[in-house]
Amino acid sequence: MQAKLFIMKKTLFAVLLFTASALCAQDKAINVGLKVAPAFSWFGISHKYSESDGVKAKCNAGISVLYNFHENFSLVTGVNINSIGGKMKSTKDAEILKQAEKSKISYKATELELPLLIQARTDQYGSMRYFMKAGFGIGAVLQARDS
Repeated sequence: MQAKLFIMKKTLFAVLLFTASALCAQDKAINVGLKVAPAFSWFGISHKYSESDGVKAKCNAGISVLYNFHENFSLVTGVNINSIGGKMKSTKDAEILKQAEKSKISYKATELELPLLIQARTDQYGSMRYFMKAGFGIGAVLQARDS
Protein backbone atom coordinates (compact mmCIF):
# COMPACT_ATOMS: atom_id res chain seq x y z
CA MET A 1 0.00 0.00 0.00
CA GLN A 2 2.78 2.45 0.91
CA ALA A 3 4.71 1.65 -2.28
CA LYS A 4 1.59 2.33 -4.35
CA LEU A 5 1.05 5.68 -2.56
CA PHE A 6 4.69 6.61 -3.14
CA ILE A 7 4.40 5.86 -6.88
CA MET A 8 1.18 7.91 -7.08
CA LYS A 9 2.89 10.88 -5.39
CA LYS A 10 5.86 10.72 -7.78
CA THR A 11 3.54 10.47 -10.80
CA LEU A 12 1.45 13.45 -9.63
CA PHE A 13 4.61 15.46 -9.04
CA ALA A 14 5.96 14.64 -12.53
CA VAL A 15 2.65 15.49 -14.25
CA LEU A 16 2.37 18.82 -12.43
CA LEU A 17 5.98 19.70 -13.17
CA PHE A 18 5.54 18.87 -16.87
CA THR A 19 2.26 20.83 -17.10
CA ALA A 20 3.73 23.84 -15.36
CA SER A 21 6.82 23.86 -17.58
CA ALA A 22 4.63 23.59 -20.69
CA LEU A 23 2.59 26.57 -19.52
CA CYS A 24 5.75 28.58 -18.89
CA ALA A 25 6.93 27.96 -22.42
CA GLN A 26 3.72 29.54 -23.71
CA ASP A 27 3.51 32.70 -21.60
CA LYS A 28 6.05 34.79 -19.68
CA ALA A 29 3.31 35.90 -17.26
CA ILE A 30 3.49 32.49 -15.57
CA ASN A 31 6.30 31.56 -13.19
CA VAL A 32 6.88 28.12 -11.69
CA GLY A 33 8.91 27.37 -8.59
CA LEU A 34 9.75 24.56 -6.22
CA LYS A 35 9.21 24.96 -2.49
CA VAL A 36 11.06 23.15 0.29
CA ALA A 37 10.58 24.33 3.86
CA PRO A 38 11.23 23.04 7.37
CA ALA A 39 8.23 22.41 9.61
CA PHE A 40 8.05 22.02 13.37
CA SER A 41 4.87 20.58 14.85
CA TRP A 42 3.61 19.54 18.28
CA PHE A 43 0.39 18.86 20.12
CA GLY A 44 -1.28 21.11 22.64
CA ILE A 45 -3.20 18.57 24.74
CA SER A 46 -5.92 19.49 27.23
CA HIS A 47 -6.55 16.01 28.67
CA LYS A 48 -5.82 15.44 32.36
CA TYR A 49 -4.04 12.10 31.75
CA SER A 50 -1.84 13.19 28.80
CA GLU A 51 0.67 15.89 27.92
CA SER A 52 2.78 16.96 24.97
CA ASP A 53 6.14 15.23 24.73
CA GLY A 54 8.13 17.44 22.41
CA VAL A 55 8.44 18.82 18.91
CA LYS A 56 8.79 16.86 15.68
CA ALA A 57 10.92 18.34 12.89
CA LYS A 58 9.58 17.66 9.41
CA CYS A 59 10.01 18.87 5.83
CA ASN A 60 7.34 20.27 3.49
CA ALA A 61 7.68 20.42 -0.30
CA GLY A 62 5.64 21.57 -3.25
CA ILE A 63 5.30 23.23 -6.62
CA SER A 64 4.13 26.82 -6.87
CA VAL A 65 2.63 28.39 -10.01
CA LEU A 66 2.34 32.19 -10.12
CA TYR A 67 0.21 33.92 -12.76
CA ASN A 68 0.99 37.66 -13.11
CA PHE A 69 -2.28 39.34 -14.12
CA HIS A 70 -1.11 42.86 -13.22
CA GLU A 71 2.27 44.49 -12.67
CA ASN A 72 1.95 44.22 -8.87
CA PHE A 73 -0.70 41.49 -8.44
CA SER A 74 -0.50 37.74 -9.04
CA LEU A 75 -2.61 34.64 -8.57
CA VAL A 76 -0.66 31.88 -6.83
CA THR A 77 -1.60 28.20 -6.77
CA GLY A 78 0.17 24.86 -6.74
CA VAL A 79 0.46 21.60 -4.85
CA ASN A 80 2.09 21.15 -1.44
CA ILE A 81 2.92 17.97 0.48
CA ASN A 82 2.90 18.84 4.20
CA SER A 83 4.20 16.61 6.99
CA ILE A 84 2.68 17.08 10.43
CA GLY A 85 2.85 15.21 13.72
CA GLY A 86 3.71 15.30 17.36
CA LYS A 87 4.53 13.32 20.48
CA MET A 88 2.31 12.60 23.47
CA LYS A 89 2.82 10.81 26.78
CA SER A 90 0.58 9.78 29.64
CA THR A 91 0.92 11.47 33.01
CA LYS A 92 -0.63 8.79 35.22
CA ASP A 93 1.25 5.76 36.49
CA ALA A 94 0.92 2.18 35.27
CA GLU A 95 -1.56 1.11 37.95
CA ILE A 96 -4.23 3.52 36.73
CA LEU A 97 -3.58 2.90 33.01
CA LYS A 98 -3.11 -0.89 33.52
CA GLN A 99 0.05 -0.81 31.42
CA ALA A 100 3.59 -1.94 32.14
CA GLU A 101 4.97 1.61 31.90
CA LYS A 102 3.96 5.14 31.00
CA SER A 103 2.88 5.22 27.41
CA LYS A 104 4.51 7.41 24.76
CA ILE A 105 2.89 7.81 21.35
CA SER A 106 4.24 9.51 18.25
CA TYR A 107 1.79 10.65 15.56
CA LYS A 108 2.67 11.31 11.90
CA ALA A 109 0.50 12.54 9.02
CA THR A 110 1.05 13.56 5.42
CA GLU A 111 -1.29 16.13 3.88
CA LEU A 112 -1.86 17.20 0.27
CA GLU A 113 -2.70 20.91 0.04
CA LEU A 114 -3.96 22.93 -2.94
CA PRO A 115 -3.44 26.62 -2.10
CA LEU A 116 -5.13 29.57 -3.84
CA LEU A 117 -3.61 32.95 -2.99
CA ILE A 118 -3.47 36.53 -4.22
CA GLN A 119 0.01 38.03 -4.04
CA ALA A 120 0.51 41.79 -3.94
CA ARG A 121 3.83 43.58 -4.13
CA THR A 122 4.90 47.18 -3.79
CA ASP A 123 6.86 49.21 -6.27
CA GLN A 124 10.59 49.08 -5.79
CA TYR A 125 11.95 51.29 -2.98
CA GLY A 126 15.71 51.48 -3.42
CA SER A 127 16.69 47.85 -3.80
CA MET A 128 13.71 46.43 -1.84
CA ARG A 129 10.16 45.27 -2.66
CA TYR A 130 7.57 44.18 -0.11
CA PHE A 131 5.23 41.24 -0.73
CA MET A 132 1.93 40.15 0.83
CA LYS A 133 0.05 36.91 0.21
CA ALA A 134 -3.51 36.18 1.32
CA GLY A 135 -5.78 33.26 0.54
CA PHE A 136 -6.69 29.75 1.57
CA GLY A 137 -5.77 26.15 0.92
CA ILE A 138 -7.81 23.00 0.58
CA GLY A 139 -6.15 19.96 2.11
CA ALA A 140 -6.68 16.24 2.49
CA VAL A 141 -4.80 13.76 4.66
CA LEU A 142 -3.00 11.21 2.49
CA GLN A 143 -1.59 9.09 5.28
CA ALA A 144 -1.76 9.07 9.09
CA ARG A 145 -0.21 6.68 11.61
CA ASP A 146 0.98 6.37 15.17
CA SER A 147 3.77 4.44 16.82
